[in-house]
Amino acid sequence: MGRVSLLLIGCFYALGHCGYTSYRLLPMDDVLDLGDNWTVRAFEIYSGGPCGADTLSGLIPFENPIASENIDNAVKVLNNSAYGGSTWDNWQASCGHPTPCQKREQWVGFTVASDNAVQPRCAKIRQCWGTGCMPKLVIQGNDGSGWVDLTTAFDHAGPKGAYTYVNLDPSVGPSYRLVPMNDTLDLGDNWTVRAFEAYSDGPCNEAGPTGLIPFEAGIASGNLDRVVNVLNNTAYGGKTYDKWAAFCGSPTPCVQREEWVGFTAPAGAATPKCFKIRQCFGTGCMPNLIIQSTQTTRGWTDMTDVFVHDGVGGKYGYIDVAPPPSPPPRSPAQTTAVPTGWRLLPATDTGDLGDFWTVRTFDVYAGGTCGEGTMIDLIKPTSTFTNDGSEPAFAFDNDLKTYWQGSCRTCAAKSAWVGFLVDAATAQAGKCARIRQCLGTGCVEKLLIQQSFDEGTTWVDVKTFTHAGKKLITYVDLTAESAESAESAEIVVEFTLSGAVSDYASAQQDSIKQVIAADAQVSANAVSLTIVAASVKVTATITVDASAKSSTQMSLSSGILASASALQTALTTAGVSATVESDPSFVSSGSGGLTTGAIVGIAVGGFIAFIVILVVVLVVVKRSKPSLKTSSSSSSSSSSSSSSSSSSSSSSS
Repeated sequence: MGRVSLLLIGCFYALGHCGYTSYRLLPMDDVLDLGDNWTVRAFEIYSGGPCGADTLSGLIPFENPIASENIDNAVKVLNNSAYGGSTWDNWQASCGHPTPCQKREQWVGFTVASDNAVQPRCAKIRQCWGTGCMPKLVIQGNDGSGWVDLTTAFDHAGPKGAYTYVNLDPSVGPSYRLVPMNDTLDLGDNWTVRAFEAYSDGPCNEAGPTGLIPFEAGIASGNLDRVVNVLNNTAYGGKTYDKWAAFCGSPTPCVQREEWVGFTAPAGAATPKCFKIRQCFGTGCMPNLIIQSTQTTRGWTDMTDVFVHDGVGGKYGYIDVAPPPSPPPRSPAQTTAVPTGWRLLPATDTGDLGDFWTVRTFDVYAGGTCGEGTMIDLIKPTSTFTNDGSEPAFAFDNDLKTYWQGSCRTCAAKSAWVGFLVDAATAQAGKCARIRQCLGTGCVEKLLIQQSFDEGTTWVDVKTFTHAGKKLITYVDLTAESAESAESAEIVVEFTLSGAVSDYASAQQDSIKQVIAADAQVSANAVSLTIVAASVKVTATITVDASAKSSTQMSLSSGILASASALQTALTTAGVSATVESDPSFVSSGSGGLTTGAIVGIAVGGFIAFIVILVVVLVVVKRSKPSLKTSSSSSSSSSSSSSSSSSSSSSSS
């Protein structure tokens, strides 16, 4: 057994994977004009860390460049400064301007010799200097069995040749970052941060927190070489004049949530309870800030509300992020009285949206000003099928660069949804919702919000509304009656059950209604039953939005009402002890509940009656024709006689 084989076996047992023989970088945006062809200047993989500026080691050498196209220039991406090449060398795709690149269609990368196939820890990426940068990217690896994603889709640091460092080590700890929340201010200098520290214990004030959480690597939206100055501050024995500065603040304002600075903590680090912040000494302080955290390369979550830091003069700010004490457990009655789930759906059938349905923000508030009050915390994001690279969590991470996408571009009413479940012990009634959809295409005009009282088992319609449009936020008052009450329609279905009417008391009927309501995605109150004696014929009337009638009936006809056996299974699961004796049949609403045979019989009878009446009329007409002729002759004869008499009289005179 050779040295390489022993190395690979040891690597596999130690890490669960030994590395990859190929790596590639792919775009995750497919609707953008980048202003130039997509440009990559550096793509490097390292086996040693930490993953950040000036901390990398173990550059994995490439064997051959690979690319979806323009292969001759791919070597320039690898023959960059790390390999002694020029920072101006680049590879360009044939897309990006004016034709957008297609998600996961174009790529550039390299192969690795088998004896260099070690466990990757960090990727270092540089794209354009001005235009041609792809905002969202993903890295894949191939160990000989096919390409697999090594990251979720992540945001690139930006233009001006900034490097992005992407962690590839699954054992890395959480990351924290400081983000500006002002986007119209000239700060008098570039936004400046001198200290950003996390502590595991209080007190969170000037008296001084304790339990400093060490950093493994610095991270930032740009100017990464200076990040270590923020972390190597007085707490770590650095200088108070060390600083990191963004590429914005004066004269060009920073854009809200687009610039940031922070760090990655070691695996197993304590959870922060307090952050200590220092900004500028004179100019360059950002008044409004927010702190975010993540366990991955994407999906940042707000740890704080927007807070004010008056940092002029080098003042420290102390931000308490310790979780509040748990409230006392709710009684079962209280638990069922408030929603434990929320979701967003198309209220009507859509046309072609131009892209997959896109949701960037869906927040529900329990109190305060909508968008700034008390947000209802989620414990589990959830959705129907998603487009490639999308996750439901991206609709709730308060990051406008991330988004959830459904799998439909033309969506049927209530066929797709994104939402979340909440802890029943801390659930609250929702008073307001904040929704932002697409920035260009992929917006649904008519939307519906539903809530669940049983942790997502069944859902009830709350509010139908019209979205404000692309790039805009819609605020929805959940306490007021909908101003757009949709026209309702009825779906009528019939089936027969075994036994007698007396077997189906109120509780049994309620169970049947709940089974049908759940499949129709309506409240049980929207379902009414009529049960007739003898054959125990059941007529169920389901009230739905008129615009959703066809899609709901189609869903029912392929679901529990597809056959007697399908309905039998659903009823048995719900505890209804009955045998379904006939396949469910849909009846046209407005027909008074008549069966198809009765309707046909009435039509045939009417036609026969029409034929009989027509024959009678023809007979009467035929018999009346001779008398009409005789009468006409007599009248003519009389007239002639009268005329003759008149003539004689005239002659005589």
